[in-house]
Amino acid sequence: MKLLSPILNIVLISFSISLTALGQNLTADYTAIDKIALAIPTDKTKKTQDIANYINANFSTDDEKARAIFIWTATNFEYDVENMFAINFNEKQEDKIARVLKTHKGICENYAAVFQDLCIKCGLNAHIVVGYTRQNGFTSFIPHGWCVVKVATKWQLVDPTWGSGYIENNKFVSKISNEFFKAIPESLIKTHMPFDPMWQLLDRPVSYRQFSDLTSAHTKDANIFHYIDSIAQFERQTEVERFETEIDRIEKNGINNAVIYDRLSKIKSFVEVSKKNEVISQQNEIVDIYNAAVTEFNEGTNDLNTFIEFRNKQFTPAKTDAHIQEMLTNAETKMRKAEKSIKAIFGKYDKLDVMIVTMEKSMKQANSILNEQKDFLKKYLTKGKIERKMMFIKTSRRG
Repeated sequence: MKLLSPILNIVLISFSISLTALGQNLTADYTAIDKIALAIPTDKTKKTQDIANYINANFSTDDEKARAIFIWTATNFEYDVENMFAINFNEKQEDKIARVLKTHKGICENYAAVFQDLCIKCGLNAHIVVGYTRQNGFTSFIPHGWCVVKVATKWQLVDPTWGSGYIENNKFVSKISNEFFKAIPESLIKTHMPFDPMWQLLDRPVSYRQFSDLTSAHTKDANIFHYIDSIAQFERQTEVERFETEIDRIEKNGINNAVIYDRLSKIKSFVEVSKKNEVISQQNEIVDIYNAAVTEFNEGTNDLNTFIEFRNKQFTPAKTDAHIQEMLTNAETKMRKAEKSIKAIFGKYDKLDVMIVTMEKSMKQANSILNEQKDFLKKYLTKGKIERKMMFIKTSRRG
């Protein structure tokens, strides 16, 4: 009776990026923090939990921890130019992290995954952002991934991939770019367009068309967007609810290219499949309840039949009154439990309703027999030894 349906795992987006030479934009002196963060012993860098333990032991504030995570991630990995487009769609997040920690080579999805994982293990709230980029006036429609992290009470933009260096002559050049640590939203939007406008962290989001056309969104007639409230709502939502609201924001932001349509198509498919799977899961739960009720009812009727057989033998070999009463009580308890379960699921899964109606008829018949036995036992337990024997004689003559 178990209903089965394969859960469809949909890869929402692949990550890739073409790095270009970027200058540094130092807004704070992180020299001391960087020195400590990069001094972690090599044998403590095999797992993100060990790295996080080191960071937690050496830094106390959110800002220090976020910086330590950024500099460690941006410094310790080499951008994998050769495998820029070699995306493993079925690779789990933990496997992406384990692989880059082992090889020290990866693409933006690996940088972002490590950064987010370390943030979480250091007590910081962080999310991976997916979108696309623009460089040298050219919009790249190859999806890219970066991060947002909550430092103290403020959400900050961090791109550990672009902050790690650049590509020159098809080779990766390591060079820290601090402008991509706690990047200024108004500046990052010039090169990074998240699919979900919420992650622009702007009160007046830039539309996809404005991003492509190099025009400014900060005009008086631009709609005010309370991204802080939206993120707060996002934090309370289920995965499906998050994607549903993302769909709404994407559509309102003026879709104007194929990569956005592709993103939208994938998350719509994910939501659709997830909802179908949720329905199937609920149906399976109902089927499980039904099956458990059938089992419970069958056990109850078996106990009832055992009691009747014992009664037909005039309760021999002898048992105490309490034991005899318990036999019938156990039967009733199981039957009542089954009835309650069946009533709770009637009307919730139409394919089962016919079966439930049939089962309820069986329960009604069993209850009638149960009540007869209860009436008999109630009288029996009030009688003396001789009168009890006479009850069996009278029952036999009626038969």
